Amino acid sequence: MSYRGRDERRRDPFSSSGDMYTYNEFVDYYGPQKGREAWEKGGAGAPAGGSNSNNRNTKYYIGQKVRALTNLAGDKGQTVKQGSIGEVTALPGRGSNVDPAAVAEVVIDKVRFDARWDMIEPAQAERPPRRDDPRANAPVAQQRGRVERRADPNYPKSRETYTYDEFVREYGAREADRLWAKTAPVAAGARVGGRPAAPAARAVEPRAKAEERRLDPNEPTSKKRYTRAEFVEFYGPKKAAKAWAQAAPSAPAAPAAVEKRRDPNDAGSKKKYTKAEFIAEYGQKKGEKAWKQAAPAEAPKKEEAPEKRRDPNEPESKKKYTKEEFITEYGKKKGEKVWKQAAPA
Repeated sequence: MSYRGRDERRRDPFSSSGDMYTYNEFVDYYGPQKGREAWEKGGAGAPAGGSNSNNRNTKYYIGQKVRALTNLAGDKGQTVKQGSIGEVTALPGRGSNVDPAAVAEVVIDKVRFDARWDMIEPAQAERPPRRDDPRANAPVAQQRGRVERRADPNYPKSRETYTYDEFVREYGAREADRLWAKTAPVAAGARVGGRPAAPAARAVEPRAKAEERRLDPNEPTSKKRYTRAEFVEFYGPKKAAKAWAQAAPSAPAAPAAVEKRRDPNDAGSKKKYTKAEFIAEYGQKKGEKAWKQAAPAEAPKKEEAPEKRRDPNEPESKKKYTKEEFITEYGKKKGEKVWKQAAPA
């Protein structure tokens, strides 16, 4: 499963082939340290389409329209052509999954990737977002050193709050905008649950609940876990739902029933006790002895009926006799001889 924002491909600086690879492919081949080094070196220099060095200082905001400065290839065969228009969906910073070396996470032609300064440029005249634009809140809050969090209106009973980036990862940019605007932050001095809310400047942000992660059932040898959003990003909504359900942790096995026995010293009682309770009552030695005495009696084995055979001296009779009856009739020596003669062929 590709890591979020790793659809971009770069040339291998240690190879003369000119082939391009994803970040995950670099790490798989060279290992974490050298793989990252190859990734960073493979992205050095201006792209083929050329770029403006002033882009280094460009500040992006979520929802901003951007243009691809070069042809880009995703790890699933997607292609982003030079000049294609997309938009910023997330920014790097604390609590964000965006690569710190990138200037923004963008989606262009349905391909999501972490973009460096030399890969994109603003597609419109650069201006700060309107103050009433909900998309402005996340980057502005980050510039102030504080990320704003809001409750999810789809879960009115929950006290958890989330950043704008977390809304985007869960619902996508368009739906995140709607929900973010719908959930206004609590104003200072407003009453929450009958009590005045704490002033906004002194509000303590609750710790975000850890997002559930599961193993990918299609990667049986991997121990890496992924969030539901990463399942959806990799498989698409329909297949992701099936894979997420298959990856659900199995219910723990029911504990085995503990054997209980009646106390032989409590003849009139029908109550039963575990071995541990016997030992607690009588001590180790006497407790084990009482436990053995309390063992249920084994059912008596059913005796097998004695074998019977026809008397060879009575060929017309169908009656059968036991060996004892043969001996009683003919005597011991002859009776055993006739018994052997009567054995079935």
